[in-house]
Amino acid sequence: MPYLVAAVTVSTLLSVLTLTLALGLTRRIRVLSTQLATLGQSNDASVSFGRDRVLAPDTVVPEFAAVTTDGEPVSRDLLTGTTLVTFLAPGCAPCETLLPRFLEHAAEFPGGRQQVLAVLTMASPEDCAVYADRLSPVARVVIERGKGPLSDAFEADALPVLYLVGAGGVVRASGVDAAFLTRRPVGASADVR
Repeated sequence: MPYLVAAVTVSTLLSVLTLTLALGLTRRIRVLSTQLATLGQSNDASVSFGRDRVLAPDTVVPEFAAVTTDGEPVSRDLLTGTTLVTFLAPGCAPCETLLPRFLEHAAEFPGGRQQVLAVLTMASPEDCAVYADRLSPVARVVIERGKGPLSDAFEADALPVLYLVGAGGVVRASGVDAAFLTRRPVGASADVR
C-alpha cells in the first residue's frame, strides 16, 4: 500500500508540473504571436524587427562588387537611377511570404529588370536555383554564401529586407515587409512605386 500511495503522489506531481509548463508555454506563444502581428502591421519604412542595423534613408551604400548569376558585374557605381534591391533566403518564412508580392512589383518596376537586384543568401544550391529561376525574369540575381559583399554593404543582418537606392548609392527608403512595396518614400518622384 505505501508503494501505491508513493506512485500516485509522484504521478500527481508530474501531472501538475506538466500542466504548469504547458500553461507557461501557451502564455509565451500568445505574447510572441501578438508581438509578431504588431511588427507585421507597422507602416514605418525603416522598421527593424529587432535588427542591430538597417541602412536608413539618406545613407550612402558603401562600395561593393559582385557578379550576377548571368555573369554580369554589379557594383554601387553601376546602380543607376532608382534601383529596387532585396535580400532573401530560401526557406525563410517571411521571405516566402514576400516573394509573390515582390515578383509582381518587380515586374512593373520602372526601368524593368535592369533596375531590380535580388540577393539570395545561400541555403542550398537547389533552393537558390529555384528562387533564382523565379526571380531572373524580373531581376538581376546575385547568390552569396553567408554574408557576402552585398549583404555586408547593405547591412542585411536579417531577412527579408528591401531598399530603394537612388543615384550615387543613396538609400531612399528601406523596409522589411510587402507593405514597403506599396509605400512611396518622402520626396520620391511619381515614377517610383
